[in-house]
Amino acid sequence: MGKKGTRNSNGESSIYRDPKGTWHGWVTMGQRADGSNDRRHRQGRNRTEVARKVAELEKARESGQFAAAGAATTLEQWLSHWLREIAPNRLRRKTLASYRTDIIRHLIPGLGKVRLKRLTWVQIEAFEAAMRRETVTEAGLSRVRYRPATVDHVHRTLHSALKDAVRAGLLGNNPATQVQSTASQAVDAVDFEGGVLSVDEARRVIASALKRDGGARHVIRLALGLRQGETLGLPWSRTFLESAPRLSIAQQLQRHSYLHGCGEEIGIAGSREWPCGAKRGADCPSRHGGGLVVTQVKTRKGERVIPLDDVSAAYLRAHKAAQAELRLAAGPAWHDTGLVFHPARWLTN
Repeated sequence: MGKKGTRNSNGESSIYRDPKGTWHGWVTMGQRADGSNDRRHRQGRNRTEVARKVAELEKARESGQFAAAGAATTLEQWLSHWLREIAPNRLRRKTLASYRTDIIRHLIPGLGKVRLKRLTWVQIEAFEAAMRRETVTEAGLSRVRYRPATVDHVHRTLHSALKDAVRAGLLGNNPATQVQSTASQAVDAVDFEGGVLSVDEARRVIASALKRDGGARHVIRLALGLRQGETLGLPWSRTFLESAPRLSIAQQLQRHSYLHGCGEEIGIAGSREWPCGAKRGADCPSRHGGGLVVTQVKTRKGERVIPLDDVSAAYLRAHKAAQAELRLAAGPAWHDTGLVFHPARWLTN
């Protein structure tokens, strides 16, 4: 049987079937460095499958989220490209920082020189097993260097980066999905022990908290089970203390790490040094982007309305009155953040 399907003019996507019955798709993603067209190939058992793959490539082309032809020869090159150009478009600041740590400290040194298209689940599994076995000696005693949760986080980072490599047409499948995780990786049982305060312990916590400035925040956290960032990021505009007392949780306060501002980063590949010579962004003379930042809660599920019991509502009313007195005493020096628990009152607590 001859070729059957659609062949379009130069530059457009095309889908056709070869004499053996296999369907093929070609998509022009742009131009190579030498000026020739960068054409990516997909194939499948039927037209529907290939059409889906072609559509995914076209979507990646339109969004700009794909690597240039020949640019991602090794895993290190792809991870560097992904960290700079793709991940910042979809990840939160703190998540991106943790992914960067995984890539620079673990993935590039351990797997970076492997050619991207030759990376297998066997290599990934061996790399993660080596991380789990690595030990350090402290005070004459040997212990495992990395917690299971750390290895699991590195795996998720690699899986996410390789998933985008598949979307960009650089890989046919994601080898990280085939790696078997162990029970010890899923839960760090050794380091985690859950516990619940007794009534007497809870009373002692409250009594101690109320002796400190802004102590009402500890009472509210204990009574409502709020995360610290949610408590500190709570605005008065979402705190209702009159009829049907309640809190509307939609944001949180985070402390972001400072970024280097001394020049182009050369820390992803190569010397892993910054022009200023400092290792941490906080020590860079031109640092930026760090400090306390109000952000949205992590997920939609985290946005919720919490009814207030009479005791919690009373503590918040008293706290609001005390804050009003502080504002009056400070006069023009008062910096109004709009937050229930003003930073000036808790930063030293």
